[in-house]
Amino acid sequence: MVSQQQRQRDLAYAKRERQQAQRAADAARRRRISIVVGVIAGLLVIAALVWLLLSQADDDEAPGPPPTAPVNTVLPSQFNPLPTDQLPPPRETQPVEGPESGGQEPEVSPSAPPTEQPDEQPTSSQGTS
Repeated sequence: MVSQQQRQRDLAYAKRERQQAQRAADAARRRRISIVVGVIAGLLVIAALVWLLLSQADDDEAPGPPPTAPVNTVLPSQFNPLPTDQLPPPRETQPVEGPESGGQEPEVSPSAPPTEQPDEQPTSSQGTS
């Protein structure tokens, strides 16, 4: 028969073995959780960096604000946006007489072509002899 003291030693030894096994299982569980959390955090960081780089690349490709033109110091009444050699010729309107217009000049619409006057043929001063 086993003595009382030997039985207590065997029970204490078994308890210690169970505690060590539980501690090892807990440590392994904590390690797995730490690895999973680390991998998820790493993936989130990588995804954030990729998103940041792609959004910066999109900003670089997007057209920026147009370049600013130099400030015009000429008064608006003197400012002519086109050189005079590129300006279209001024339109000439002929007064229309009649009861409808009352002798007033007709309004010229910008889309209507200008009316042209028949050119007079200059007479030659050199006669045929």
